[in-house]
Amino acid sequence: MRGRRPQKPPDLRLIGADFVLPPPMLTDPPGDMPEAQAQVWRFFAASAPHGHLSAVDSPLLSSLCDVIVAYDLAVEQAQGAPILVKGERGKVFNPSWRAALRFQAAMVRALEALALTPATIARART
Repeated sequence: MRGRRPQKPPDLRLIGADFVLPPPMLTDPPGDMPEAQAQVWRFFAASAPHGHLSAVDSPLLSSLCDVIVAYDLAVEQAQGAPILVKGERGKVFNPSWRAALRFQAAMVRALEALALTPATIARART
């Protein structure tokens, strides 16, 4: 090996930083959040493993709350209005159910990004 040997980074414990503060945990929803979304926020904050959600996750958790409330509304509309539409390829479908499926897919992506699905929680713990 040519040149200088790489130096190890200094050990922070020897310098005087005895501990590293964990990021602040999420507990309360933002003050401007509607009540329906705030209930979803509180549910996830209470049911996530201790220390799993931090302040960095706040925007994504807020988006997840929006999507879940929109999904509930889309399902409610789809059940109340049995309107069928003929699509481009001749298939008959209910457009409200299509919106509900789009919201459901967005929920799954957000849950995986936050590591809140059973598989990702298990991976995060190991």
